[in-house]
Amino acid sequence: MLQEIQLKDIEVSFREFVENSVKGNEIIIMKDNKPIAKIIPFPKKLRRRLGTAKGQVIIREGFKDIPEGFEDYVLSLLCMGMIFHSCSSQILMSKTSSQQAVEREVQFFDSDIFDESLSSSLGSGGSEITAKIPDETVRITEKFPKRLDKWLYMVKTNKGAVRIEAEPASGAEKGMPGFIGDILTGIYDAIREMILYSPAKNYNATLYYEKKTGQVTRVVFTKK
Repeated sequence: MLQEIQLKDIEVSFREFVENSVKGNEIIIMKDNKPIAKIIPFPKKLRRRLGTAKGQVIIREGFKDIPEGFEDYVLSLLCMGMIFHSCSSQILMSKTSSQQAVEREVQFFDSDIFDESLSSSLGSGGSEITAKIPDETVRITEKFPKRLDKWLYMVKTNKGAVRIEAEPASGAEKGMPGFIGDILTGIYDAIREMILYSPAKNYNATLYYEKKTGQVTRVVFTKK
């Protein structure tokens, strides 16, 4: 069942709105007679997996009792690729202008926040996304960080190219990459992590490093 609701008319409780979507109703949110958001119940398999996530609640304004922290929760799901999708005929998510800007560069650090940020950027479909590596974080002769390894593994297993290149004019050769075998081997909990890492399947990856120091400087994801 499809319903349309004008944004200016939404004065109902947030919980009522969520409950309505859980019943299986597709709800289109309209503003100035244009669709700006859509609520779609999750498939049963995802619903069981997510537990508390009963529907794709993709709206960030117009309610009087949105629970504290809910926006962060929605964004975390968005980063995992569970919520956001769009097509030429309709816009399925309403964002502020600052949110609409695609992050073309993500700073690497050993945190789930990095994974979520990179997943969100790749999921946006940008032609090139760069993961910048801070100085002294990773060297070409050392074992590659597992957090980055998983992204390259996803690229490789989806028939993407994984290359290793020296930065232009970066000095004398440090040596052959000691971890190249580690990047492309190893079995991860792929089923559990498939949603988070799945945006990488549409990209090739190039890892850049300084010849002189062996320091890894960046990983550039380029759309196939």
